[in-house]
Parts: sequence; C-alpha cells; structure tokens
Amino acid sequence: MAFTRRPVMLLAASLLLAAPTHAQTYPPSFPRDGAKKVFDNDVMTVWDVTWEKGRPTPMQAHRFDQLAVTLTDGAVKVTRQDKTWSIDQARLGSVRFEPKGTVAIEEGASDQPRRALVVEIKSYAGAAVDAKVAEGLKEAKAKGIPGQFPREGAIKLFENERLAVWDNKWPLGKEGALHAHYHTVVGLFVEAGELGTSVVRPVGWVNFAAPRMPPHTETATKGPPRAIFLELK
Repeated sequence: MAFTRRPVMLLAASLLLAAPTHAQTYPPSFPRDGAKKVFDNDVMTVWDVTWEKGRPTPMQAHRFDQLAVTLTDGAVKVTRQDKTWSIDQARLGSVRFEPKGTVAIEEGASDQPRRALVVEIKSYAGAAVDAKVAEGLKEAKAKGIPGQFPREGAIKLFENERLAVWDNKWPLGKEGALHAHYHTVVGLFVEAGELGTSVVRPVGWVNFAAPRMPPHTETATKGPPRAIFLELK
C-alpha cells in the first residue's frame, strides 16, 4: 500500500508547486484615481483621465478594448509585465487603441499632465434601433444618401474589422453634405465650437449617437469645432 500512495503524494506536491505559476489576476483599469466617469451606457463607458507625474497606477488589466483620445499634450510612461517600459508622447487629438487584456502600469512623465478621454468599448453590437428607424435608414440607403463618414473635413486615423476612428473638423460657415447615421458613433470634442444654433461643444464634450433619422446637414457657426469620432461598424 505504501508503494501505491507514493505517486499520488508526488502528484499532489507537483500541483502545489505549479499553482504559483498560474496567471496573476490584476485590477481593472477603471475606476481609478485621476479618472472621472463622464458617460456610460450598455455600449461604452467614457472616462476623463489625467496622468499626474510621479503617480503610477497599479499593474492593471483592460476589461474591454479601449481607445484614448488626447485633450492635453503630455507624456505617459507605460511599464509592462516583463518590466520593460516606453514613453508615450501624445499630442492634442492623437488616438491610442489598446485591446482587451492589455496589462501595464501607467504614470505621468511630463510636467504638464496629459489628459485624455478614454472609451471602454463594452459591446460592438451598437445601440438598439427600433423597427421604424431601421426601415427609414433602409429607405435612405436605397436612395443613395451617404453615411456620416467618410466626408469632407474628416480624416481616418485608425480602422480594424470592428470600428473606424475619424478626426473631423467642420468647415466654419459651410453647410455640410446631407447624410444619415447608419452606425453607432461617439464624438469626443478636442476643439470647442458650435453647430447650427445648438449649444457650444466645449473641449471634452461627449456626443453619443445611435443610428437615427432623418438625414440632415451640419453647419459650424463658431469655432470651428473638432471631434474624434469612434464609429462602430
């Protein structure tokens, strides 16, 4: 009997030794100090984030794919699990996409703290659309009415199979082309301005829009405003 127990005891010991090598669980990127939630629904959460110099985060993991849009120039030191690091120097309007599962420590590395809007993409399915709106969009597409993007004043910054990111600046005083909103988008304003007679969009304004009707045009009356748009496909 002693002979038959020995392999079992060795197996148990080997499992105990192997346990510490399993992947470590890290806290999520958000919520955290220096980050204020400014928008939240079933599709995405947007955080207004400031990276202070000399105040590193813990080693943390992204729960979702996320996109950062810079509002204030600055640098962030990014330290990875293997202890290697790099400096991410960002300018106004620059974007950075990081996939779900990214693990790193982040720390401000410039005297002027970098500020950005960070979008956590919780669902690529987009916002729900009722039958009446869906039918209207189908009719608009059949008539050849273009979508929101591409268009004059918009530059594509990033694209993958699920989303596209556009840097859009409205020409001041010029009416834009007629278009329909076929996709879910969120506009993150990096330069203030006004569209039509509506309220001024300040820096940091978040404008989430589900697919909707009717087709329309836009005219910048002050600014002109500039926004980074994340468009779900």
